[in-house]
Amino acid sequence: MTAVSLLAQSVSDGNVNVAQNIGFGINAALMIFGALCVVSTSNVVHAALWLVIVLAGVAAQYVLAAAEFVAVSQEHPVDAFLVDVGAVQ
Repeated sequence: MTAVSLLAQSVSDGNVNVAQNIGFGINAALMIFGALCVVSTSNVVHAALWLVIVLAGVAAQYVLAAAEFVAVSQEHPVDAFLVDVGAVQ
């Protein structure tokens, strides 16, 4: 099944959750803005803070997809964040 056929099937079944779609759009826009700020800022500390916003957005996307365990494991390890901050430097 293609994504278009799955979307068409969910629309015809009446399973469209408008609030979830709006939340996805807002979250995606914030993630894109944060990612652009990560690569465009010249201050490493500011880049790390923007990266926190992007990673929190990834966790929120997992929550919207009903994958709470993956969302918690995405945000919880401090080591993964430190590795990401080290890569920015």
